[in-house]
Amino acid sequence: EIMPGVISGALMAFTMSLDDFVISYFVYGPTFITLPVEIYNYTKKPLHPKIYALFTLLFIGIMLVMVLMNLLQARDERRTRAARRASPTDS
Repeated sequence: EIMPGVISGALMAFTMSLDDFVISYFVYGPTFITLPVEIYNYTKKPLHPKIYALFTLLFIGIMLVMVLMNLLQARDERRTRAARRASPTDS
């Protein structure tokens, strides 16, 4: 029952990690670079095809998760409506 909350929390954490660039930029080291810093480093140079591939993968991944969540929510709403119609009312 808590899975939608866990998934939405993970999505929010991922989104916020991309947003917190300033913190990521000041704490990265020579052996470990976070994704927002890596994207920033690529923007200082001419863009390589792999950065376009990275953006495409991020877009497709987020789009798939959103579609999946919408489908699951619609299925749950249909089940809830069907259960309400099948159960007799107490009035």
